Amino acid sequence: MIYMRNTNELAAASVKRLIQLTGNQRVSAGAVNGLREYLENRAMNISETAQKLARHAGRKTVTDLDIRMAIDELEKKSITPP
Repeated sequence: MIYMRNTNELAAASVKRLIQLTGNQRVSAGAVNGLREYLENRAMNISETAQKLARHAGRKTVTDLDIRMAIDELEKKSITPP
């Protein structure tokens, strides 16, 4: 399942600081909300895939390996062949 909703789990101030780390001192609320929505959706998709991997392995606990494998799996799906 692909999550496409804003869960507001990430603090706007934290996202703003991430943007400011690139050297931008002024950041619009729209920029913060746009990046926050993207990051939350991406995190939800990674988490769901990692949960499936953990269940497939017979575990209830998601591990760092599940997260890394989920990221790899989702990145492979997002790359389209030429």
